[in-house]
Formats: sequence, structure tokens, C-alpha cells
Amino acid sequence: MTPEFPPHLVRAIALAARATTQGYRLVRLTPTPYTWQLLDALDQTPIYTADSLDDIETWLNT
Repeated sequence: MTPEFPPHLVRAIALAARATTQGYRLVRLTPTPYTWQLLDALDQTPIYTADSLDDIETWLNT
């Protein structure tokens, strides 16, 4: 039986993979409220911070 993952987790994994192909690393910052951040994959410099995965996806689309 194949485990079923929550849709938000699948989306986060897909966006993390997409960010990687564009030269970024997607991380979730803590503590709450959780925000998402794109870092430069090479030197870990913060590139973009957002409150939602929607915002991250929009930024990656630009």
C-alpha cells in the first residue's frame, strides 16, 4: 500500500525541487508564524521571503 501524503506537503516538496533547479534552496523559517524563504543554493544568502507557498510560487514564475 502506497502512503498518501497531505497536499500541502506534496506542494512544498514540488516547489523545493523547482527552486533547486533554478539555483535556490527553499526553507521554512521558525518560530511561528512560519514563513518561507528562498536562499541562494551556493552561499545561502536570503533572496526572497514570503508568508505563503503561493507567494513563493509567484516569485519563481517571474
